[in-house]
Amino acid sequence: PWARDRPLRWRPVDDASGYVVQIARDAEFALDLSSLDAAEAAATPVADRPAGTWFWRVAAVDAQGFTGAWSKVYAFDLSE
Repeated sequence: PWARDRPLRWRPVDDASGYVVQIARDAEFALDLSSLDAAEAAATPVADRPAGTWFWRVAAVDAQGFTGAWSKVYAFDLSE
């Protein structure tokens, strides 16, 4: 199981001014979707999520505010 205080991490993107992280209950990002902004290549968005399997992806944002392509989809399991 994933520790609730463990950050999600990804490789930094050159020239990214930030990142958008999406987390959802399904790999299509339709159920319980939430998004957050991250300044660094890491975020800890799972502390208040219910137990179960969660999916996440990340996209870089450039200095002009344009969002790049989504990463591949990752998954983790939270326990109670």
